[in-house]
Amino acid sequence: MQAVGYSSDINEEALAAVSPISEKIAETEGCPSAYRWNTTSFILSISTGGMMTNLTRQLREVGMEHRLEEILEEVVLVRKEFGYPVMATPYSQIVGAQAIENILSGERYQRLTDEAIKYVLGLYGEPVVLWIRRSWIG
Repeated sequence: MQAVGYSSDINEEALAAVSPISEKIAETEGCPSAYRWNTTSFILSISTGGMMTNLTRQLREVGMEHRLEEILEEVVLVRKEFGYPVMATPYSQIVGAQAIENILSGERYQRLTDEAIKYVLGLYGEPVVLWIRRSWIG
């Protein structure tokens, strides 16, 4: 999380130390590759299992699976810029797809997905940050 400007009480060294163990367990149990990423607070903070599975599949289809970490970093930025939507369907897919577009196009927001446009226009409801602001501030 520090990599994207946030701090937490999570001991990232301890988390990194257990990552190989969780990787081995996932491999032994036959978990899909999307679940076998090094366990870091960064990934835990921004993604869901379904999002990781779809993101990995989409990248594999276009031969870009090696850019996953870069795209996950972009997911954090897009989520912030979109007002911190809950990372569950459909929001996680909207954020993930836009992050992919931003990275693969080489320029942030050069191309917008249809769903990102609908989200920004409020067709999926008000972003949670605006809702909280209205609720608490009035």
